Amino acid sequence: MRYPMMVDLSEKIVKIIGGGEVARRKGLALRDYCNHLYVIGPEIHRDLEFANCIYSDEPEKYLEDADFVIICTNNESVNKKLAAACKDKNIWYLLGSDEKNSEVIFPAVLDMGDLQFCITTNGAYPALARKIKEELIEKYDKYDREFIEELKKFRKIVIDNNLDRQLLYDVLDLNLEELKEYIGRYK
Repeated sequence: MRYPMMVDLSEKIVKIIGGGEVARRKGLALRDYCNHLYVIGPEIHRDLEFANCIYSDEPEKYLEDADFVIICTNNESVNKKLAAACKDKNIWYLLGSDEKNSEVIFPAVLDMGDLQFCITTNGAYPALARKIKEELIEKYDKYDREFIEELKKFRKIVIDNNLDRQLLYDVLDLNLEELKEYIGRYK
């Protein structure tokens, strides 16, 4: 049974095995979250040049120091063999072609700075997760990075001054300018 959680990948060694379209999508998704990203394959999509690229058709040689592996070659038997090797080495892995049988799945992510939404159907119907993500964008677009930064400032004021916690909820329906004006009353 899967449990949703957020993982700090900034100092983890993440390896993508395969260099095609699935690898491109997964690599671009991780680009801003992972400082040690490797892509391993005989050919690697040019959009992945920001990563550490290892041109090899022997990916199993590069599993040893990995914390997390994304397996997305165009060969199902190779994918299964790599998944088994990861499992034997206690390395978390994602099968790009079979998230249902992966240890880790990638949810649809809406990243608005400190406000993040992760939506998943656990691989049952990814298009539904994408649709819900689009609806969330429409519904919560006012809570952009600047708005969240202002909320953080206000939360600190409320906590530091031992103010009524209800104030934290009262400001959520304000627009950015109203929020800034409201916060100004407490400075």
